Amino acid sequence: MNTGATKTYSSLFISIFILPFYLTLKILGVILRNLKAFLKLFLFFSIFSTFGLAICFIYQVEKSTTEQFNISEYSKKISQLAKENQDLEIRAIAANSLNNANDLMAKLNFEKAEKISYVKVSGNSVSILKK
Repeated sequence: MNTGATKTYSSLFISIFILPFYLTLKILGVILRNLKAFLKLFLFFSIFSTFGLAICFIYQVEKSTTEQFNISEYSKKISQLAKENQDLEIRAIAANSLNNANDLMAKLNFEKAEKISYVKVSGNSVSILKK
C-alpha cells in the first residue's frame, strides 16, 4: 500500500512543484531562443547601420575635400583673371591715348590741316532736285 501512495504523492509532487518549474524553463527557453534571434537581428542591423554610416561619412569627407580643393583652384583663377583684366584695361587706355592716335595718323600718312576754310551759304538757299 505504501508503494501506491508514494506514487500518488510523487505524481502530485511532480504536478505541483516540478511541472511549473519545467514549464517555466520551457517558456524561458522559447523566450531565450526568440531573444537570441532578436539579438542576432539587432546585431545584424547594428553592423549594417554602422557600415552604412561609415560609408556616408567617407563620402561626405571626400566631397568636402573636393570642394575645398575646387575653392582654392577657383580663387587662383579669379586672381589670374583679375590680373589679366587689369592688363587689358592698361592696354585699352594706351590704345585710346592721344599720343597713340598721333602715331597712327603719322603711319597712315595723314597730314595736319593748316588752314581750314568753310563754305559760306548766304540767305535761305536750299537745293532742289528737279526731274
